[in-house]
Amino acid sequence: MVIVSKGRKTYNNLLSGSDIVINIPDYKLWEQVEALGKLTGNDTLSESQIKWGVQVCHDKFAKVGLHTEASTDITPPRVIECPIQTECKTVSTTDKGRFILVELDIINVWVESELLGSNDAIDPSKWKPLIYNFREYDTTGDALGFNFKYGH
Repeated sequence: MVIVSKGRKTYNNLLSGSDIVINIPDYKLWEQVEALGKLTGNDTLSESQIKWGVQVCHDKFAKVGLHTEASTDITPPRVIECPIQTECKTVSTTDKGRFILVELDIINVWVESELLGSNDAIDPSKWKPLIYNFREYDTTGDALGFNFKYGH
């Protein structure tokens, strides 16, 4: 299950019947993830987005130096640089006011081979995920940097 804001392009995509790819970045991608936060695929900006300097961009991944490849069983592409990627079919959505809850069925998972242990499971000692902790980017070590809204 994931939560999607109604102000996001993802929300509009879901309404039109789209499925979802969940790209899970590692700590090395924090600056690209931060740059994505200031871009939207929507054609119009909300007052809040204008306030924070968000820009309209229809190829957000390319703009921040990331690359995509076709998914196997759904339409949305996967981000090559993300070490873990999941293709998910949308099962249901539940309206929760400003957000929707989206129930997903994971149909495919890709994991970089360098992250796998001897039993083909993710080895936690090799995986340093990007952790977003309320406007602060972290991993399993020290803080990496801060969101453009940090301190506001």
